This record gives sequence, C-alpha cells and structure tokens, in this order.
Amino acid sequence: MLLARNLFFFLFIYLGKLEIQINFHLTDFEDENNDTQHDCLQAAARVEDKYDIRQIISYCIDDWPSKFNITDTGLDPKFNFSQLSKRNVTTEQLYLWSAPIDLIEEYQLYLNQLPNSDRTLLASKLFYNCTLPYFGSKCQYKLITTYVNYTSFNEVVYDYYFFNRYKPTEFTCYSHLECDRGPSPACLDWTEICDGKIDCFNDGVDEKDCWQLKMHQCGENEFRCSYGQCVPVAFVFDNPFTPDCLDRSDEIHASLEYLEKFEFVTNEPIFKFEDVSCRWLYNTRSSSTPFLSSSCLYEREMLLSKAMFSIKPNLLHDECWTAMKCIIQMPDSLLPTLANYFQPPRTNCTMLCRNGFCDAMVQKHCPDVMYVPAYPIFNGHGYIGYAKTETNYRQHPLKPTYICFDSSRFHIPNDGKTLFISDNRTCRLYEDAIVNSYYRFEVRWLQRYVLLAERWLNRVARPNYNASSIFSESSTYQCANSEKRILKTQVLDGISDCYYADDENSSKLQDTHFMKQLPNAFKCPGTDQYVPARQVNDGYKCDCQTSDNTFCADEMSDRFYFRKKISFQTICDNEEHLLWRPTNDSQETDETNCEYWPLVHVYNRCDGFWHFPNGSDEVDCDPLLISLLNCSKNSHICISIQTKSLTCLPIEKANDGVIDCIGAADEPSFCDRRYQTYGSSPFYCSANKESSCIQGNSLCNGIFDCPDGEDENACSRDDVKYPTVESGICTLNYRLHGSVFAKVLCRLFYNTGKRSEAYFTFDSNSNTPKQPLFYKSDIAEILPSYRPEKFRFYQQRCHRGFPLQISFNKDTNLTRDVCLCPPSFYGNTCQYQNQRISITLQFRAPSNSSETPFLFVVSLIDDSDERLIHSFHQFTYLFAKNCQRKFNLYLLYSTRPKNMHRQYSIQIHIYEQITLNYRGSFLKSVNYTFLPVHRLAFQLDIPHSNDIIETCVDQQCLHGKCIKYFNDLNRTSFCQCYEGWSGRYCHIQYKCLCSSRSLCLGKIANNRSLCVCPITKIGPRCLIPDYICQSQPCMNGGTCVRTDEADLSPDNRFICICPKNFFGVRCELARTKLLISYDESLDPHLVIFIHFIEVQINNFPIRTTTFKRILLGQNFISIYWSFPFHVVLVELPNQRYYLALMQKKYTYQRIIEKTLASSDRCLSVNALFNETFRNYHLLRRIKYYHIPCQTNSSLTCFYDDQQFCFCQQLDEQRVANCFDFDRHSRTTCARQNDCENGGNCYEENSKCPKYFLCECTECYYGVRCQLTTNGFSLSLDAILGFYIHPKINLFKQSGAVLISIIVSTVLIIVGLVNGALSSITFKSKKLLESGCAIYLLNSSIIVLLTMIIFTFKFWILILTQIETIRNKSFLKIECICIDFILRSCLAMDQWLTSFVSIERAFVTIKGVSFNQKQAQVAAKYVVCVLFFLIISTNIHDPIHRSLYEENEDDEKRFWCI
Repeated sequence: MLLARNLFFFLFIYLGKLEIQINFHLTDFEDENNDTQHDCLQAAARVEDKYDIRQIISYCIDDWPSKFNITDTGLDPKFNFSQLSKRNVTTEQLYLWSAPIDLIEEYQLYLNQLPNSDRTLLASKLFYNCTLPYFGSKCQYKLITTYVNYTSFNEVVYDYYFFNRYKPTEFTCYSHLECDRGPSPACLDWTEICDGKIDCFNDGVDEKDCWQLKMHQCGENEFRCSYGQCVPVAFVFDNPFTPDCLDRSDEIHASLEYLEKFEFVTNEPIFKFEDVSCRWLYNTRSSSTPFLSSSCLYEREMLLSKAMFSIKPNLLHDECWTAMKCIIQMPDSLLPTLANYFQPPRTNCTMLCRNGFCDAMVQKHCPDVMYVPAYPIFNGHGYIGYAKTETNYRQHPLKPTYICFDSSRFHIPNDGKTLFISDNRTCRLYEDAIVNSYYRFEVRWLQRYVLLAERWLNRVARPNYNASSIFSESSTYQCANSEKRILKTQVLDGISDCYYADDENSSKLQDTHFMKQLPNAFKCPGTDQYVPARQVNDGYKCDCQTSDNTFCADEMSDRFYFRKKISFQTICDNEEHLLWRPTNDSQETDETNCEYWPLVHVYNRCDGFWHFPNGSDEVDCDPLLISLLNCSKNSHICISIQTKSLTCLPIEKANDGVIDCIGAADEPSFCDRRYQTYGSSPFYCSANKESSCIQGNSLCNGIFDCPDGEDENACSRDDVKYPTVESGICTLNYRLHGSVFAKVLCRLFYNTGKRSEAYFTFDSNSNTPKQPLFYKSDIAEILPSYRPEKFRFYQQRCHRGFPLQISFNKDTNLTRDVCLCPPSFYGNTCQYQNQRISITLQFRAPSNSSETPFLFVVSLIDDSDERLIHSFHQFTYLFAKNCQRKFNLYLLYSTRPKNMHRQYSIQIHIYEQITLNYRGSFLKSVNYTFLPVHRLAFQLDIPHSNDIIETCVDQQCLHGKCIKYFNDLNRTSFCQCYEGWSGRYCHIQYKCLCSSRSLCLGKIANNRSLCVCPITKIGPRCLIPDYICQSQPCMNGGTCVRTDEADLSPDNRFICICPKNFFGVRCELARTKLLISYDESLDPHLVIFIHFIEVQINNFPIRTTTFKRILLGQNFISIYWSFPFHVVLVELPNQRYYLALMQKKYTYQRIIEKTLASSDRCLSVNALFNETFRNYHLLRRIKYYHIPCQTNSSLTCFYDDQQFCFCQQLDEQRVANCFDFDRHSRTTCARQNDCENGGNCYEENSKCPKYFLCECTECYYGVRCQLTTNGFSLSLDAILGFYIHPKINLFKQSGAVLISIIVSTVLIIVGLVNGALSSITFKSKKLLESGCAIYLLNSSIIVLLTMIIFTFKFWILILTQIETIRNKSFLKIECICIDFILRSCLAMDQWLTSFVSIERAFVTIKGVSFNQKQAQVAAKYVVCVLFFLIISTNIHDPIHRSLYEENEDDEKRFWCI
C-alpha cells in the first residue's frame, strides 16, 4: 500500500505538471467586501522590438469565490505541506507546477519554520496538482479553447485577442455617474465625459466641471493635448500607433491614417486600444465620422443609433414612424451588424414603400412637422425636423427640412436667415444651418445630414459656463461679429466654435503677439509665421514656407525629408524632389546642371531601368538568383520564351532584335521601358499580331490579357492565389510571398519609375524596382502580420475580458463560464468600465548609471492621514537595455467608485536593485477627480548617485525621517517610515509581512504589505527564492537580475548586465575590439572622436559617436563596440577626419586592427575645388562631387558642411557616394552633467548614450573629475598615474614614464647610499654626545626609510596601473599605510633638519658656555615628541584617504586619494 502511494505521488508530482505555467495571484484575501481584485492572472503585452511599450496586464475575476461551491471529487491529486516537505519538494517546483503565488509563499514560510512548522496550521495547507486543461488553487478553472504548443500563458492571451476581434452587440457602460443617456439600453461611455458634447439629458452632468480642463496650463517642455492633458515634448510624434494623449492629438497624422485605414483594429486590452478617445479625431476630420459617441469603436455608434430609433416620438402614429424610418433609411434594427450600419439594407423598405405606399402613410398619419428621432441630437436641445410636405421615398436618405433648438442655449448672429417657432422651439431651414454641403457618397443618414447640423449647432451653442466670469479676458478670444467668447485653447484646435469659423482661420489671426499666446499655434523657425499645430506633421503639405534650412519645418516625416532637404541620393534622377529654391539662384533645382552627373551611379544601378541599350547596368543585380541558376557574369535573368523556365541570358543577346524572353524583356525597343511610368505597358504579347503591350500590373491576376495567356502561363499557381481585384501579384508584397517566377516578372515588368525616397547604401543591388505606395500595405507591415482567414468577429461574452470555465463538480460535469477582466473593466461579464489611472513612464539615467539596474515602485496614494496605498506596480529598469522604452501601468482605486472628496497622487520610489540603496522619490498629482480615466505621461530623470537626498524638518515624522521629493519645485516632502509604521506621520503601527532583508514600504488597501525584495528573492512577501538567477544563465561573468515575475516569457524573465567586453541577451557575444594605431605626425590631442556609421536598408544611416582619452605618448587607441557598423571615421582636433574602416556588408569580427596614415585622410571640399565652385550653393556644388573621385584615384573620402562622401568603384568607373553628416553637432551631455568640480561633460552621440568623458579643470582628475590634488603636498597618483598606459609592457610605456623610472631609480640609489653612509658616520659614540648628531642619525635613518617606502610606492603605482597588481585588499592597505608613512617620514626629516639648524644657532650664540650634555638629553626628548606630534598631525591622512576604482572600456585603474 505504501509503495502504491509513493508511486502515485511520483507520477503526479514529477511527471504530471502543466505544459504551460499559469500562476494565480491574489488568491488569499481577508474581506470580500474590501478587495476589488482577486484570483488574477498576469500577462505581458506583446513586444515586437526593444522600443515597444512594456505593459503587464492583470486579468482578475470579479465574482467572489464564496459564490462558487466547488465539490472536491478526488480526481485531482492533493498534498499537504507536510507531505511535500518530506518528499523534498521545493518552492521552485511548485512555481513551475502553476501553484498560486500566495500558496507558494506560504509553503516557503512553512519550510523556513521547520522543524516547528508541523505544529502550525500551515502543515495541513493543501496543494492541488493540476494538469491541463485544469488549473487554479483547486484545479477548478479550465481554458475554454484548446490551446496547444504554447510556451507561456502570454502566448495564449495574445492569440486569443489576436484571432477573436471584438465586435460588440451589447454596451459596456460607465456606471459611476448617474446619466440619462436616452432610450434603454443606451448608457454612458467613459469617453463621453468631458468630450465637449452633452450626452446626458439630466442637466448635462457628463460635462459638469469640465471647463477646468480648458484652463490647464503645461510646462515649458510639455505638449498640451487637445483636451488639456500634458505630455513631454519628447513623446510627440514618437510612435505613430501608440499615442500618449488620451485624445490621440500627439500623433495627429498617424492617428487619422490609422483610423481611416484600419477602422480601429482591436487587439489586447492595452492602452492604445482601451485608454483613447476619438472625439478630437472625429471633430477634426473633414469626411463623415461617427458623432453620437467619442468611443473609438464604431459598433457603439451603431448600438446608440439603434437605441435612438427604438423609441417612437410621442403622439406619432406607428405607421408614420415606420414609414419615416424607411424614408431616412436608418439601419435595420433586425440586423444590427456593422455592415448594416455602413450600408443600410433597403430590401424590406423597398417592398414596403413600393408604389408610393410610404409617402401615402406619411401624408395620412404624420403631423405637419415631426422630429426624428425623438431625442435631441446635440447638447440635449437640438432636434432634426421634417415637414410632411417635403417627404418623399428615395433610394438615398431624405434630407431634413428644419433644425430646431432652444434659443436660450444658442446664439445666432443676425445673418438674415428666416427663423420660426414650432412646439416652443426655434427652427431654421436645414439648408441655412449647415456649414458644408453634405457628403455625396455617404449613405448613412446620421453622417450625411445630422453630422453637418451638429457641427453648425456647435458654432452657435452657448458654453455651459460663463466664460467672462470664470476666465480673464486675456485668456479668451472674442468671436468675430458675435457675442460668443471662447478660450484661447479652443482657437486653432480644429473645431470651429465661432459662427464664422474665424477661430480656425489662421490667415485672419496672424497677429504675432496674439499667436504667441495660443497653445495650438506652431511658430515656423526663423520667421513670424504661425500655422495651426494640428497641421504639424500632418503629412499633407509644407505649411512653413521659409528659407533653405528651415523650409517645411512643420513636416518631420521621412516622406517630406527628400522634399525639403538636399539629398545626394535623389539628385539628377529625372524627377524634381525639392520644393524650394536657393535664395541666391531661384532657377536652380535638384535636376538642373546635371551635365557632370554620371549616367550610371550607385542609385540607378540595378533600379529596373536599362540606361544602356544592352542593359549592362542591370546585370548581376540579384546575387541569390545568379547563384541559384549558376549564371555567368554579365547575364540577364528572365523567363525563356521557349522553355518557360528561368534562364541566364548572355548580355550579347540583349537588344539584338530577337525575342528570347517572355514579354520581350530582353528587347526594350518592343515596349519602351526606358521612360517607364506607372500605368505604362512594358509586357509584350508576342502572339498578338498587332504587337500590343499590356500593363505590368496585370501579370498573374487570373485574367488572360495576351491572346495566348502568356501573361498568366509564366506565373506559378501560388502567385495567383490572392490577386487583388484590379491588379496581380506585383501589387502585393511579392518579395515576401511570391515565387521565384513572380520576383523575376515583377522586377522586369512592374516599376513605377517614381522614387520619392532613396536612402544611402553601398550596395547597388538594394535599388529594387520601385513599387507604388499603398499606405494600407505600408502600415500593415508596421503592424503584426495578420492572418485574416483565421479571424473571428463576434460578441464575446466577456467583452474585453478573457474567458475561463469553472468546474463545480467534475463527476457531473457541472460548469459555468467566468470572465477574467482587464483593469479597464469589471463585472461578471466585464460589462462595466472601471475608474483608473493610466500612466506612461519613461526614464533617463545618468551616464554613469547606464549599467545599474533600478527598481521602481509606483503607487497610488490618497491625502488621508492613513496614506493608504490603493494599488502599486514594481518593475526593473536598466538604461542600457530600456533607454527609450516606455512603461505603461494601470493604477486602480481600492473602492468603487473612488472617493471624490480625496486628493490622489502617484508616488514613485527608486532603488538600486542589487543593493537596495535608495535613490530618490517623485510625486505626481492626479488632478480633476471628476474624470473617469486619468491618462498621464511623464519622462523622469533618475537622480545621480552623488545627488544628496534632501532631508527636511517640515513634517513631524514620529517613526521615520522626512525626505524631500526629487526635482519638485514646490519642495514637497514626505515621511519615509521605518519598518512596521505607516501613515502621513509614520504614526500608525502595523505588522510587516515582508521577509527579512527586504524593505517594507507601507500597508496596501487589502491589508498586505508593500515589499521590495532583495535580488535573491521574489514574490509579494519576498519569500520565494529567485531560482532563475540561481541557475546562473548569464555567461562570461555577467550579472543576472530578475525583471518581472508576471512576464513568463523565457527571454524576459531576467536581464544580464554584461562586462565591458561582452554583450547579448546572456552576454554570450564578445564585443568587437577595434585597435587603431597612428604615428606622431597625426598629432592627436587629449580626445579623439570615433564615428561609427551603420548603413540601413531603406532608412537613414545611424551615426553613433564615441570618444577616447589620449595619454601623453600614446600612439594607439582601443574601442569595444557591440553594434553593427559599416564605416568608422576617426576625428582628430581641428575637424580632421580619417577613414579607419569601410565595409560594404557588415561582418562581425572579434578584433579589427587599423594603422592610420596620411593617405586615409578625408579632404575638405575646400581643398578639392577652386573658389568658384566653393561659392556655389550646395544644391549646385553637389552635382560636381563625382569629379574628384574620377580625377584622383587615391582619394577615398571627402566632406563639406552637410555631406560626407566616399569614392566607390562601380563597374569600370569611380563615383561619389554621399550621406548627410553634420560635422558641427556637439556631443555635450544633453541630460545631466556627470562631471564634478566644474568639469565639461561629453557623451557619445547616440539615442542611448552609455559613455561620457569629462574635461577636468586644474587640480582635478579622474573619470568624473572627482579626484583632486588640493590639500596633498605629494601625490604620485596625480603626477604620474595618467601617463601610465594600462596593459602595456613596462618598456613600451611613454617617454615620461620611462624618464620617471630612470630618474627615480637614480634618486633612490643616491638616497640609499647617502642614508647608509650618514648612518654609519653618525653612529659614532663620540659624535652622539652632541644633540646635532642625534638629529642627523635619526634623519639618516628616516632618509633610508623614505627611500625604501618611496621605492615601494613608486613601483606599486606602476604595477597597479599596468594591471599587474589587482588585489584590492592589498592596494587598500598600501593606500592607507604607505602614503601616511611616506608623508610622516618627510615631515620628520624636515623637522630634524630644522632642529640641527636651531642647535647650531644656540652654539653660535652661547659659544663656549653651550651645555652639550643638556643638548644631548634635549635632543632625545625632541625626537620622541616630534614622532608623536607628526603622527598626530598627519593622522587625518589615512582617515580620509580612499582607494577609488575606475573602469573605462578594458582599462581598470586604481587611485589612492
């Protein structure tokens, strides 16, 4: 029996674990009335690259477990803690077996208390060992859909949201505001609060107090979002599909494009889908848009319109109402689908209204004027009216007759239009009340007619607040010819608020003083011209018409770069790109004066055009196909007209009048492809007697355009699998999906000839034939590769939640579906929208902390004396890996709804993760408590390690200390409480549940403790050993740091902090070591700058600049580099550039050695051209840049103020190849000066600078100028240290070091000889009868000791700096003792010499009466007293002397200061 039990245990414990890991959080709770989140699963949002936003989402069950009566049927094996411990089961195993986190921590606590723990209640605690598909604390949960081949729960969640697109047929509601939203089931959406439009018919409560947002002012380095939120300027236009403004106004053009092309494709419930409003986008679009709601889900508009027309107007006859719905063609209420919303079905209405039946019913049953719908369409007071006499059934929606409104809430200037009263409402003809003509191709009644009326009513509506009494006159704008006054924040915001739209007409507002005050105005650099901020980077046109350098400053996208900047790649390419002309030559363009531009160059070689009759510039352009077909050199690749297979055509057969290839690809004269443009006909149908040519985009579209089907027979079957309606395979992404045949055909026959963008490259093979720009395809490549055939669109029961199935009794198969809700929703089906704070954080670390892992603790607190922590997040940040990454966090309130009388704040604490040293804290206020969702974004600078943490006395912290928040202008402070205390004044005692060696930061709302774990522990209470880093996954001496417990992806569980010489996820790769040597003739100075250039495909080159300190006599430098690079430029003083390395394709090499010579120098164009050429504008001068390469065979590179050029061999000629290079860009530290004592700081020029260099002032030295020679009479470290080259043989050191060795050796020998002889001389008993002899004897001994100590000090310094001695303990002892002894010996010798002089003075004065015996006795006392005095006066030296260690690349130095 015992054997069977043990076997049973083995099978289930060691073999029956889950295939994927699913650990529940928050499974232990004390009070179901207080805890709002429990039984949570955490998943990381999908991350595509290192710049994607990091977000961990908690999916929690809203139903309490007490509602679930789980029957234990005995099918799932269970073991108590006592049984587990006797079988040596570890917490690591429980963690991998998907045990709840709380249970794992309790088991670890049980193990920590052994052997006494068997007598506690923990011994009987049960662990259920589940197997998929079941999991949970009692194996009660089950995944509804069968998932296989997943490695983590993250993948399960991502695929669920990826393939199940949210298309709701029911509302989700914001229930924390009592709102009359109209007919049931319509309800309020959180985006409809403070969206500028009254949606609640009960006194417009959704817009109450929202005027405060209009007053909100932003800081100097902040961008004001349209609705009032402030975000860092650095966040604007930084990620086109992830806005930081709640209204998406920081990513204007991308948001519009995304909305138009993708109709808001939903995915995981993350910020960019859940925490955005589309009201601003809807209001600023000129085309038809939804307007009933500000939600970005079109389905909500459909549901609201259905609810709106579900109620018949009072006293309106049923037949009248039915007929009117058909006449205006509202969506069919029986078919509430998105398709019906966009294209309303007319089948039922067609049958009903035939033969004029609907018109007859209207005339018979309807009143003279009727309001459709029954509810107002604008601000609770605007109605659409129809006159019975104007109704007529048509195939298009019927245009309204009137717009009626409450005149007390609207002000219409006297414009001569007719007004009349109907049903106590003021009415106006519809034609007189629209601002634009209706949209001809719009079939939806709401968007075709009502939207125009709504925008007109917005112009005449009176604000729901008294602007003149609330706001000062200086902050408002008086609308032209109207009594209406609006805020300046509403001017140029894209929404017309004035009757004559003068608030949006920038041409009428060009008053410089006034425009300066507008937050929505963008000033064009160098002029007084202002343009609306919404037009900045809108992708449409250049609004800033300024001079050469600042032209089109409002457009920053790559698409406009080539239209406003001189680009070598687009010069003389037969298409004019630049939109401006030089001020001194208005006739000069990028296509004039091209007579010296070669016919074939790097950027038209292999571009799909035959620039020579035999196409010699298009041979050998596809190395992969050439090697596949084993083609000889100078061959064209085409499809043989005879064999219908790929063939290599010798260049001799090209353009010989005989067709050898399908489509006459080898005979350009048949279909002239020399000047091919989009829509041309380059494919020759050989079977057609009329010799016709067809369009290249017709290939492989399934239609025979050639009589014999030649255009289709050449294609693979797979190529015609997904043709577009009007085009073939070439209009799709054939390079990714097409066959080899498709690649060849499209290269030969589908080339638009348009090259709006061209980027620097060394490889002419990258000049693939240009394809037309389809934004939809372009954007789709940015997004994940969707597989539409697997999408499912339906109303999920859990809305945006994740569905599970709970099993009550496995014997009877009694189950129920439950929902795990993301933070933005709650309810048993996630049907309610949650109050929340959505915070985006980005950090910048000091350069000296780029490899320091930080732990951030972000918590939501209130202003009560308890300082309750409502919710919090912890995460690890390493600048070297996450420098540009943003972190998205949800912070939830502990109660629903939140306490409107409390003031909430976000508190951010920073700790060094390895040591848990405290770095500082930030406080960010959460203003405007009436908002349902707070969208906040901050960019924070991590305090420097040397920054003093300011304490204060303005708070009475009873059991803690007062700390000031970092970088807080208001000098706000808080009490940092000791363990076990919390509250505003650390006056509330509580039991800290954190493990030992962890930090306890306070009490959370659910009676838990907020614990900060040491690097070896994880878990809410820091009880679980970190088994990930215990396995030492980092290689080559890297340090493992756990990142996030919630992210179970194998590559994201930890990060490795690599030594200087290694990089990679696990420090598995050695950095490239670049050794550059040079001779003295190059005259390097203190600093050499090294520019690494990485050439990208279809993108601009990446330039990264670093630097090296040059020591006296040093003739080489070494740089360790971990990024790809194609070019290395060395910059010496006076901007002298040398080409150290150039490689066409990047090849990883462990060590690269290069000796710079004068022939490697890159010349300035001033040295290559005469004064006439030098005085040309760059736009003209650049067209002659090929000449130096063609006339000077030894020239490798040259430069001007804006371009850096290389001479490159292309076929039989040398041509120039240039890219943008700003020689004057400075590398001074942009964020924070890490240099101390007034040193100048320089950092590498990259997006994520990791290294910095300090230029120290006099008497200071060290990497940060932190070391000084002030106060020290002698310091060998300061005098000689920097002249010693680390890791260099002693005999290869600089001349200064070798001379120092020679001179010191001579001095040491002389000193030793002198000391020894003096000691022998003054050791005589007769001489010792005098005091002077005693002084001189001791001085001789001191000299000997000084020479010996100096010898030790000198050689220890040299051997330490050349890294022969590395023992830090020995060096620390030497630093403290040797310098102290040496200083004392020198002082002792000087005093002894002084007393010799004193005694001789006495002898001279007293003469024969001098008492020599007394002098002898006095000398002995003096020597003893001197010894103690000198020791006591120099004792400060060892006390304040320290050993400093500095690491710079592969150099390690120790300084004794």
